[in-house]
Amino acid sequence: MKINIMQKGEKFIGISDNKILLENKKGEVRIVRLIEDEDGIRVDPEEVIISYGNGTVAIGDMDKDIEVTVF
Repeated sequence: MKINIMQKGEKFIGISDNKILLENKKGEVRIVRLIEDEDGIRVDPEEVIISYGNGTVAIGDMDKDIEVTVF
């Protein structure tokens, strides 16, 4: 099996269960989830980016930075 998800400059951190962790040049971590169903294995189009900040959570278009909550 070959999973083609890395973007230029990313570094593989690890894999846990169905999640692949990749670090970009800025030190942010991208979590990519694999989904296995009757059609086989595919990449979940919704991914999580862990970045630096003040505890805000943004959902949707990351360029627009929609703040949802502070914890």
